[in-house]
Amino acid sequence: MKKIIALIFILITSIKVSYSQTYFGVKAGPSIANINFDENYRVAFNQIERKTNRIGYQLGFFAQRDISNKLFMRTELYYSLKGYALYEASSSQKLRFGLNYINLPLLLGYKINHTFSAFIGPELAALGPVYATSKNQRRSRLSDIVNHEGLDVGLTAGTMYTLTPKLSVDLRYTYGLSKILKLDITDEQGNFLYQTGQRNSKALQLSLNYFFRAKV
Repeated sequence: MKKIIALIFILITSIKVSYSQTYFGVKAGPSIANINFDENYRVAFNQIERKTNRIGYQLGFFAQRDISNKLFMRTELYYSLKGYALYEASSSQKLRFGLNYINLPLLLGYKINHTFSAFIGPELAALGPVYATSKNQRRSRLSDIVNHEGLDVGLTAGTMYTLTPKLSVDLRYTYGLSKILKLDITDEQGNFLYQTGQRNSKALQLSLNYFFRAKV
């Protein structure tokens, strides 16, 4: 909860109050997410047959402020379901892992023309509960078993297409730069062997944006 409050505070303080130039709205859409494993992770957990993408979603709100005729700043606060899926080698059963994030990207945009824009910027993500779900819908809360990193720092880049003065759609890719999970591997006597884990949470997101008032 403290991490979420901190992100909300950063969002509020990053927006200069100028209603005539700032456009507020909401966004939502699907995503395709995955994560990287360290090389030793598969060795430590040899029951992994293969790893695949996880279908997720995201929703939240944004504030977009024009700096000039070509440049704009966009700040967002949104929830996203990221993660990955894998198949067990013994049973070929599919397991889905869900990482719940509260995200705060700070984006600098450039208007290519009246229709297309491009944007890029850093993104902070506070991790909430982590779940594993099997084919028979059995759900386990992994964050009660192992400690995942609470904050992910990443980079977001994408393009935006304006449909109407109040509607736009954007496609973006977010690449996390942080370690997500660190595990110490020991032998049968409890002696430390090596550390491994998961890193680089990543997602391709498609969003529909609705502006509360029409852009001029």
